[in-house]
Amino acid sequence: MLALEVEFLTGRYRATSFREREASEWPPHPSRVFSALVATHFEAALGPGTREALLWLERLPSPEIAASEAVERVIGLHYVPVNDDAKPREFRNLQPRVFPTMWPASPVVHFIWPHAEPNPTIRTGLDELAAFATYLGHSSSLVRMVFQERVEATPTYRPNSTGNLNLRVPRPGRLQNLEARFTQGLSVDAGPFERYVTLRLNAEPTTVDTAFDEMLVVRCAEGRAVPLTATVNLTGILRDAVLKKAGGSAPAVFHGHGDAPHLAYIPLPFVGRPYADGHILGLAAVLPRGLSRTERREVITAFGEVIELTLGPLGKWSLEAEPQPTRITTLNPKTWSGPSKVWATVTPIVFDGYPRERDGRRPAEILTESCARIGLPVPTKIELSGFSKFLGVPGVHEFRTRRRDTDPPRPATHAVLHFDHPIRGPVIIGAGRFFGLGLCRPFNSKSDEPAESVT
Repeated sequence: MLALEVEFLTGRYRATSFREREASEWPPHPSRVFSALVATHFEAALGPGTREALLWLERLPSPEIAASEAVERVIGLHYVPVNDDAKPREFRNLQPRVFPTMWPASPVVHFIWPHAEPNPTIRTGLDELAAFATYLGHSSSLVRMVFQERVEATPTYRPNSTGNLNLRVPRPGRLQNLEARFTQGLSVDAGPFERYVTLRLNAEPTTVDTAFDEMLVVRCAEGRAVPLTATVNLTGILRDAVLKKAGGSAPAVFHGHGDAPHLAYIPLPFVGRPYADGHILGLAAVLPRGLSRTERREVITAFGEVIELTLGPLGKWSLEAEPQPTRITTLNPKTWSGPSKVWATVTPIVFDGYPRERDGRRPAEILTESCARIGLPVPTKIELSGFSKFLGVPGVHEFRTRRRDTDPPRPATHAVLHFDHPIRGPVIIGAGRFFGLGLCRPFNSKSDEPAESVT
């Protein structure tokens, strides 16, 4: 047996899918690993021994892969200089780029060749390549690599002609192909593919869905900025406009009368980055899971007819449907859907009951019941605070949490919810969930606190 252990030292893997520049690659393709070792051979000027090891490696059958599940994180739009421009870097044209990133549950991935047995000379060359390798995919994906003769990892991906996953793999002649393309100044081609099958290690579902599903997103094309604290005012106006378009005989999915699941309306604010100010960039109608085709069609039709909102003293908002996929990460449903094991509030949760520490229910008990109402399991940990983990989000005391002045006041809180299993959102909990309060977003302590986030 031969296995290559790859550990992502920053806990993330940044690599673009060969099919779509704005999508991430997972698991890492064997051909990308081979290319990384080839780059190491030339960049470190390692000599003929490592070249022979690469020629031996490209002749092996495609490896099995042991990799955990991973969550895609949407990284904001960046403008970078064009590399092939002869001008000095500071005078080059800037082009928009996104950097799709995967956050695996385990930072260690194994590539396993069950029947490979390198001779001592080849093994020395392989060890030298692994020792000098520093990244896989984007140069910011720092790694530690080491070849091993034994591993306890169980494969989760295996070559199989009936599989539905196409991975790029090295084949004899790949090293020569990479050398030739580099000499000619050409970019790396995709190379050969092989089908892989995904192996399930257990029969239990690993991801839990909430009661909320598809998001219909519109952006503010024209109009004054509205702060996040006015969420219930703005979502209430949107709801009324959609109901008007749906007509008097609109089904329960629009208005929520009775016990049927119904639409929620949420804000999409600019938060979570340095200089974020929390203003609302757009809005979304969130469909309940399990809608019939007829109901879904009616919702899409009515929602699409709302092209303007009247905001009173703030004038009017002109609305435009946001295309998906979108380069504006705040308006991307993936930003709000996860999956993730940790979710933090962007708008405060309004308690479904009144917590009383001495003679009543504790806050965590009420929030656990609120989670259950949208299909979530019991959180393993709940953190409560007057302030959100995301930059640009105001404190609880600044939010309007009552739709009408005659509504009784209810306590509210910002929170961080931890779960055993990844949760696929949207996650909106509490008494104000249908008007955008209790809106959560996936949270990663490494990237989101205190000054980094996905926006």
